[in-house]
Amino acid sequence: MLKMKQILFLYYIFIIIAKYLFNTKYYKKMKIKSTDPIKNKIFCFLFLFFNVFVIQAQNPSIEWSKCIGGSNNEDAYTIIQTADGGYITVGIATSTDFDLIENQGGSSLFIVKLSNAGAIEWKKCIEGTGDVLLPKIIQNNRGGYTVSAINASINRYVLDHHSPDNILDFNGIVLDLDSIGNSIWQKSYGGSDFDKLNSMIQTPDGGYLFVGNTSSDDGDLQNLNFFPYNIGWIVKIDSIGNIEWQKLIGGSDYDELFSVSLTSDNGYIIAGSSTSNDGDVLGNIWVECAWIIKLNSFGIIQWHKCIGRDNFNKAKDVKQCSDGGYIVACDKRHVYADDRDGFIVKLSSTGFIEWQKDIGGDGDDFLTSILEATDGGFIVGGTEKSYSGEIPLPYYGFEDCWIVKLSSSGNMEWQRRFGGNGSDYLYSIEQTNDNGFIFAGSTESTSNDVIGLHTTGSYPFYSDMWVVKLSPTVSTELFEKIESFKIFPNPTNSILNLKVSSDLLYETYQVLNVFGQIVVSEIIVSENTQINTNHFPIGVYLLKIGNYKTNTLKFFKN
Repeated sequence: MLKMKQILFLYYIFIIIAKYLFNTKYYKKMKIKSTDPIKNKIFCFLFLFFNVFVIQAQNPSIEWSKCIGGSNNEDAYTIIQTADGGYITVGIATSTDFDLIENQGGSSLFIVKLSNAGAIEWKKCIEGTGDVLLPKIIQNNRGGYTVSAINASINRYVLDHHSPDNILDFNGIVLDLDSIGNSIWQKSYGGSDFDKLNSMIQTPDGGYLFVGNTSSDDGDLQNLNFFPYNIGWIVKIDSIGNIEWQKLIGGSDYDELFSVSLTSDNGYIIAGSSTSNDGDVLGNIWVECAWIIKLNSFGIIQWHKCIGRDNFNKAKDVKQCSDGGYIVACDKRHVYADDRDGFIVKLSSTGFIEWQKDIGGDGDDFLTSILEATDGGFIVGGTEKSYSGEIPLPYYGFEDCWIVKLSSSGNMEWQRRFGGNGSDYLYSIEQTNDNGFIFAGSTESTSNDVIGLHTTGSYPFYSDMWVVKLSPTVSTELFEKIESFKIFPNPTNSILNLKVSSDLLYETYQVLNVFGQIVVSEIIVSENTQINTNHFPIGVYLLKIGNYKTNTLKFFKN
């Protein structure tokens, strides 16, 4: 997509040509005075070129959002649309007030069922799971829900827990729930070392398959794991949680599997990472590669692919596409302590790379979800910390939720940040049955897109689960409407009025020309400010407010 300076430069050239052709101003309500058909054709071509090929900033709008939590920390890690048209989200809760008055304390598994309009229908803290990490939820074929998570505890909270008392241990846990969140069964998987369950799907036979990694050689891994480090772990269980088969894949170094999806042949596609270059991992030329594995329905590897764009790479999510290929969301970094950037890879049905796309800026930007949209393009979700670089977007706080829309060939169609004045994270995004989108994560913000954070009013603010429903329609405006300030009249002949909300007082406003040069820069000392534009040349300008918030509007000087 064209950068903002390029867009404004092309727009300025368009105005000059239109003025020359018709001896009038394009921006005076399009009252073009010409009967010359050649001039009219030239004008139409220029107009269509600008609107079709230049104005591409199409952003979805928020239909509703919901903060769920208490005065401590809550995070939502997965959201899905349910069969009744509503939504269900699962996360971790530590509060015991507001929405969590039923919580007994500690880090509890927290499930919330929402209506289609975002109202809470029911919520439940699942007791007896201990401290949990990275919970995920799916709606199963029996009308209930199945939750997977990592249990991190030093006590025997869960039945069949494999670790001795008073030893810190990770195990995978799976819970089967009825349609209102009552527990039917729950089981733990692993051994006495670190066993992670990162992703789970329901299989066509009504059972489940989950992936992660393990370093245990006892418990469920007795006489199975002979590898020296953590290795990729795949487990197939039946509908009541009994292990049918399990498989370890990887090499002699560290391997981890992050995501699994069912494929059209009833096999599986898995995304992960590896620092190995032996065993099942061949072709790794990086310190850590993003690793994609295709299995058949019996867990046999059909093919695998090592991918990288820098020294350290991780494949975080993968989905099969309508053409039979696969779309992969990845992270990369140059050295282990560096900020991350995202990249997207499109693979053929046999793992051949069709295209790759880098996305991100100058900060720590990471991806968590990807899916194919109904129009054949792709939606990518993650968290954005960049203030510049490849992301010319308004930023609100320390981190913002970040959504990118790509075409089927990988071209960026639009991107947008959501959040407020604190840290906001996106962990899960899905397309809804109205062709809109729903995402879930966490927020610590009290401004901009975030309304209703549960807090005692004292800093620091703790996080709420944050669920946001986006509309199926998009705006074709060059800039989104910014509610915190407005300018008028537009176009202006002399005085431009700037009206701001109180939270923008004592910020700095800047007026920039089409070449990015600052024409005026002043501190806002009143909610109503007059900007004298008499000395401005005729043309297009940007008005930007804030040293840390790039709230921006365009205006025309006659």
